[in-house]
Amino acid sequence: AAMTIPVFQYFCIVQLGLKATHVGIVMAAFNGAQLLGAPLMGRVSDAVGRRLALLACFTWTALCFLATACVGSFLELLAVRAVAGLSGGSIPITQAMVMDVTLPERRPKGLGAIGG
Repeated sequence: AAMTIPVFQYFCIVQLGLKATHVGIVMAAFNGAQLLGAPLMGRVSDAVGRRLALLACFTWTALCFLATACVGSFLELLAVRAVAGLSGGSIPITQAMVMDVTLPERRPKGLGAIGG
């Protein structure tokens, strides 16, 4: 998702006619929702399993990218990106999966491979 940030800014400013301040607000809403979504998805992954929770996060993210492409106003974009941020549990779930399947002496290497 981080690779889309330059394109996202272009989309916001050129396609939607937003100001840089609006782009910052939308990105902050996404990050704030991630702050709430990560612990929530952690509990979900403990209840239903990491693989299923991670698949749900990826599906949620894909649907939110599709919805982002269809927005036409600042408020729509703000709502969609805030909802998208709730799927932010994919990073901690991935880190937990690495911890689950990696020997203790290899965990730093495993976490480093995924950027954790």
